[in-house]
Amino acid sequence: MKGIEYSAEAVNVLNKFHRCERLVYVEGDDDVLFWEILFNFFNFSNFKIEVKDGSCELDKYTERLISEDLNIIIARDSDYKSLTGKLSQHERLITTYGYSIENTLYVSEAVVAITKLWIKDNALKLSEFSEWIDVLTDNLKELIYFDVTNDFYELYIDVIGDNCSRYMKSQSCANLDTNKISKHQATLKPKFCEKKVNYVIELINNSEKTLWEIVRGHFLQSAILKYISSHITKKGFSSKLSHDALYTNAIQELKNTFNDEHRHFEHYNKSISKLIDAT
Repeated sequence: MKGIEYSAEAVNVLNKFHRCERLVYVEGDDDVLFWEILFNFFNFSNFKIEVKDGSCELDKYTERLISEDLNIIIARDSDYKSLTGKLSQHERLITTYGYSIENTLYVSEAVVAITKLWIKDNALKLSEFSEWIDVLTDNLKELIYFDVTNDFYELYIDVIGDNCSRYMKSQSCANLDTNKISKHQATLKPKFCEKKVNYVIELINNSEKTLWEIVRGHFLQSAILKYISSHITKKGFSSKLSHDALYTNAIQELKNTFNDEHRHFEHYNKSISKLIDAT
């Protein structure tokens, strides 16, 4: 249900109503714990996080933050906007490093640690997962290029989606079916201008981000779920890993292990330090 839309004057005093110094708006329920962990790590205190019922509603507040300088903080996914230069700028607007929170939650080290918990075995090597994710994203790179191009030029084409199942050899398999990918690419290619795609590829190459940091977060999560589930099956366990359980494991791993060696540390350190200075 759509929430009440307050005037600027009302929004600017909502923090007092909630008895906090800083009111933070996020997109969905999954975002709350993620940002809370990072805020606490960087000693960003006396805040309350409110969910604003989806990206469209948060877009409205992002526009108002910039046009009316509302006394709020917005913490949101960067989507593809950080790549394409369409990301709004404001001292009280912060975004994820990759497409969404999932691209930070499911860094290689976290996935390996979570997998070890589920298979009750420490033998899994980081290099094994790194090879798997590199092969996955390399096989999908053309679709990722198309997806970013689609977003940048607002083409409204169904490109990659939020679930990897359609590209896998089977529903329970963690390996891609390259024939399925090739067929989908072939249907999409005539819909895209080569010059526009090449421009997007240049943006991606200049971003210093890996493809797994760029790809849609829910898509990445669905692939990670299949990867861990396949290892559980190989071990002969009957345990079933759900999306909720995977999220819970990833959030706990972030809380326990986030430090200055995390590959996205500098991004969040800079972003949250900016908030502290601005409030």
